[in-house]
Amino acid sequence: MITGKEDLMEAIAEAFAMEKGTKEFYDYAAERALSDTARRMFASLRDWEQSHMQYLIYLYQSLMEARETISYEEYVKNSPSADMESGMSVKEATELFERKEFIDDTEAILQALEIEGKAFNLYRQLSESAGDNNARVIFEEMKKQEQKHIDELRNLKMMVG
Repeated sequence: MITGKEDLMEAIAEAFAMEKGTKEFYDYAAERALSDTARRMFASLRDWEQSHMQYLIYLYQSLMEARETISYEEYVKNSPSADMESGMSVKEATELFERKEFIDDTEAILQALEIEGKAFNLYRQLSESAGDNNARVIFEEMKKQEQKHIDELRNLKMMVG
């Protein structure tokens, strides 16, 4: 699990693994959501996480410069994704999702808000404790992205609630 004491390359790798785990959960949730609105919301969140992964790979590849790099597809395939940004494991999140049948879209949105809120807090803590200034910048950017997710989910909640 990421601690904030990582150097830049470790921070990118750890953030990537969490983004991947969160993407996998949202993909799982999109397939099992009860309503079309909830399915679309989880699919949209999955796509956001995918774009975060691509951003992190871009940073990784630009930092590798002349060193040999692996392809995005190879990196995704070989990266672990046991944990999500929220600090919860993908397994725990999917088990929770299985136990909870959403009555309406509002419950699905609240679940997503909880995940994104925890992710925001994690990246906030990491940006505050990062020893590497470049890693701090990465964590700050990821925190901003999580805030965008939270804002979007709040807007969606007002529309459906």
